[in-house]
Amino acid sequence: GHYGRGSRIFFVSVSEVGTMTLKDEEVDRQIQQMAAFILEEARDKAKEITIKADDDFQRELAKNVQEQRQKYLQEHEKRKKNWETKKRIAYSHELNQARIKILEARAAVVKDVTDDTRAKLESLTK
Repeated sequence: GHYGRGSRIFFVSVSEVGTMTLKDEEVDRQIQQMAAFILEEARDKAKEITIKADDDFQRELAKNVQEQRQKYLQEHEKRKKNWETKKRIAYSHELNQARIKILEARAAVVKDVTDDTRAKLESLTK
């Protein structure tokens, strides 16, 4: 009897098992080979799982970093717009205050001129 190796799997048919006349040493050797094969397969699978887990972790990390970066940029843009709005409001308020002072000054000059003119007219008509 013999065993074959296909796709890294041991194949031993039931009919061959019945006709096997192997010495204990040969049986031990085959069991050790099978155990080594199974262990190698387990190591390969563990390596695949580790690589996949590392890849998944790196992808998730990159996604999280990108999301946090985007969130930060949006928050920064929002604060910048709020600051610009406050700045425009403050500028508009200052501009309006300046216009009010100009109008008050003009009104004072017009009042002074009106008062002076009235006083001169009254002094002429007396």
